[in-house]
Amino acid sequence: MALTQISTDGIKNGTITGSDLATNVDLVDDQKLRLGTGNDLQIYHNGLHSNIEDAGTGVLILKSNGTGIHLQKGDTESLAKFLTDGGVELFYDNTKRLETDADGVKLSNGRFYSAGTFAF
Repeated sequence: MALTQISTDGIKNGTITGSDLATNVDLVDDQKLRLGTGNDLQIYHNGLHSNIEDAGTGVLILKSNGTGIHLQKGDTESLAKFLTDGGVELFYDNTKRLETDADGVKLSNGRFYSAGTFAF
């Protein structure tokens, strides 16, 4: 369902006023959801790629209060996992190839790197 009304305050000069949306906001390609006084955070689809962009002078930060941040292709294929208070896992074709833990870095081929040593 396309957005047809935004609370009783409506839209003024392209700015949404009021506090609640009761439906999705549908934007066509190349239209941006821009947040911040200087439009510093932009979320959009350019017809080919989907983008989350820090267009300001700061850093784009992803935060989670859960067990970490997972990057996925679709619902089932893992690309990378950044685990809370833990390691990082990198995947190739949904197979874990590299992981970090308190001891160092482990590769899927059995190699291990820790504090200046590389074991085979």
